[in-house]
Amino acid sequence: GDENYLDSRNQLNFQKTRNQDKIVIPNLRPFAAIKMLCKRALGNNSNSAGYHFWETTKGFHFRSWESLCVDEMGNPRPAKQVFRYMPMKFKDRRGIRNKITHDYTSVETYRFVNNFHDVAANIALGTYGHRVITHNIYDKSYREDDYHYHSHFNDTKHTDGPNPAVVDTPVDFDDKGISDYPESRVSVQPTTRFAHGEDTGNFGVDVESDGKIEGQREAQGNQVIGGTRLQMTVKGQSYLQVGDVIQFDLISVENKLNSAGALDPQYSGRYIILKIRHRVADDVYIQVLECAKDSVANAFGTYKLETFPGKKPRNDKGYYQDVNEYDNIAQKLKYGVKGL
Repeated sequence: GDENYLDSRNQLNFQKTRNQDKIVIPNLRPFAAIKMLCKRALGNNSNSAGYHFWETTKGFHFRSWESLCVDEMGNPRPAKQVFRYMPMKFKDRRGIRNKITHDYTSVETYRFVNNFHDVAANIALGTYGHRVITHNIYDKSYREDDYHYHSHFNDTKHTDGPNPAVVDTPVDFDDKGISDYPESRVSVQPTTRFAHGEDTGNFGVDVESDGKIEGQREAQGNQVIGGTRLQMTVKGQSYLQVGDVIQFDLISVENKLNSAGALDPQYSGRYIILKIRHRVADDVYIQVLECAKDSVANAFGTYKLETFPGKKPRNDKGYYQDVNEYDNIAQKLKYGVKGL
């Protein structure tokens, strides 16, 4: 290690940032200070906002989620291993003749920690729409910036392609999608210029960008936490580590009886390992992997606006019943009055 810096014997794997900022650590412990730095770090050559910090047997990592998905050229990183879940009495047609290789690529058990995007929860978290109001302490001005999930989704790279996990179809007769409601979450944050003698804001860049970057950072983090998360048990492979890309192939439910064995368009695909649990008992070594992805390989189909039922208001204005009328019916049922 370098005694002038971390002075650690562990290797540090880091991604360069596009911002430079002067920060005063307010009496925090080391990991709490690094967590604060993660919120302010912006990846180089990309629009990603926010970093992740973790430790493996091979060293420390300080990188953005996007750097785990793609390399410096923007190309998808190759999968360290391809896993496949084979239902009982289903023939594996991959052509793997080596039994040892076949066993190491087979998934013993799997379950989805989260197999759907909780739209209601993500709306409240500001994943799809988020209004950030920044108050500039220096000149006493304020600014409103709206984050739109579907407009900014392809600004960064994702695990499994450029297809969002939630479609942009109208949710009401006003033709607005879930990303068109920025007031689903409203945040207020202070910012200032010349805090350290430089004309920059909270992220070390133009102070006018603080609101936009904060909206991106929150949404990108929520997409990972609230995205598709998979837990599976496989035979132990010690070279795998947190942050690696793996491929998970799952036979579609509709094709389990089909000899072609088409893969599930939503749950199959590329995942990034978030956690690894090692289990060693006698001569058996297995791993429990928890993985996540923030996109889907195949885009979901959408309704045409001309036929989508939410485009036009209902003529009957929906079903409703007067409260007093409901109470009268309840009283009649209670006393057995006829003629309801």
